[in-house]
Amino acid sequence: MLSGRHPTVSYSDPSLPSFSTVSELIFAIPGLFGYFDANPAYCEYDSATNQGTRWINRVSGEDDFIQAGSGVDEINHGPVLTANAWGRNTALRFTSASAHQMTYGGSFPIGENSVTKIVFGVIKTHTGRRNILSSQNVNGRSQLYTNGTVIAQALDGAGDADPVSISAADAYWDAPAVIIADYDHTTDTNGIRINGSTATGTDADIAITQPVLHLGGQDTTFDTDEMADMDVFKVLLINNAILSNSDYSDHLNNILAIARSLYGIDTTT
Repeated sequence: MLSGRHPTVSYSDPSLPSFSTVSELIFAIPGLFGYFDANPAYCEYDSATNQGTRWINRVSGEDDFIQAGSGVDEINHGPVLTANAWGRNTALRFTSASAHQMTYGGSFPIGENSVTKIVFGVIKTHTGRRNILSSQNVNGRSQLYTNGTVIAQALDGAGDADPVSISAADAYWDAPAVIIADYDHTTDTNGIRINGSTATGTDADIAITQPVLHLGGQDTTFDTDEMADMDVFKVLLINNAILSNSDYSDHLNNILAIARSLYGIDTTT
């Protein structure tokens, strides 16, 4: 049975401040506008199937992840809230064959903004391109995806900027991982980090213009060949570049410490 209780966590990681809870560290991130936790207390779901219909944003006044479908078919696209998905961690389980997907109900920051997307979860091995947390695949895209060889972030520019990516050898698929993908508008830096591996690139022509963000897909056509199979524990959305901007290094270190403490992820470089 799924429970809405949020247990107290004892941290063994010495780099995680002992006086802080996970939530306190996350809420302290400047520019945080999305904090999604796969806990029954923050999910609306069908009690018979555990399929989620809404993932509630823990940042007060900000938008939720909602069903990407509509009408009577809406529930059929909901990821399944799954207890003990990995160890004792509850996750939203996205299955591509079932066309599981959610859409951020607000407008993802576009234009002259620095942004960060963070996913704590287990990304399954795939062949072909599968979207993890992406806008529509058109001009002005902001896509976090896997293609069977790499996990990458593609940001669109006037010349369709090359994605930055991390190879399968470093991605730790089929095991808990923390994926941090950001764009620093002030330096035109496209950055991605998976656990302990980081890749960056720059392109002055990057221009994010697509404000609709999908979790598990890229649009509402439910093309199962473009959807990722994954268990998602947490998603964070931030209106700052915490990976590429050293001003936010303390917050980045806290994110990595959370990954180690809660999910046993090796974040050493």
